[in-house]
Amino acid sequence: PARPRLGEEPAVTRARIAAAGKSLKILSGPPTAQGTIELARSINDFTDRSIAQVHAACQDGHRVACRSGCTYCCTFPVAASAPEVLAIASFVRERFDEERREALDARVEANIAATVGMDMSRRDRVRLDCPFLEAGQCTVYEVRPVACRGYSSYSVEDCRKDFERPGAGVDVHANALRELVYGAIREGLAIACKSASV
Repeated sequence: PARPRLGEEPAVTRARIAAAGKSLKILSGPPTAQGTIELARSINDFTDRSIAQVHAACQDGHRVACRSGCTYCCTFPVAASAPEVLAIASFVRERFDEERREALDARVEANIAATVGMDMSRRDRVRLDCPFLEAGQCTVYEVRPVACRGYSSYSVEDCRKDFERPGAGVDVHANALRELVYGAIREGLAIACKSASV
């Protein structure tokens, strides 16, 4: 189970423990695909609520610069848990027609072909559009992974520089507590999935 860490922000500890607890509660039932998808949706809702609380509490005078149509961060590799992948697959199956699924498959295959044989260090420096982007919009926004939900920036200019100079170490101005909270939620989910052998 998730344990508090010495010197850690209380909000981060609460997020990790709550994510692990919520996940384990859902995963403790009979294993079903629907239960796993429900877990992803529950964690997504929890992530959105937690991040809203962080921003309400911070009052640091900064505003998140992220807006619909800004896709600089949608070029990074994103890790997703098994429940998140199942939720996205279910969403695509339910909402995309055959033509749209085929176009998505082609974009996925193109990204795989462009990165085959790369280690993560090299892959992190390659900027490829997420296959779920269509005309600058996320087609799976409702079920996007925690990694996408949790990322934010206070500066579009920082994001543009990082996009244009991958691997140059551009410091993107962001809310550090938000980053820690969404990381803790991802970790709590991973702990629960491991404990439940998902």
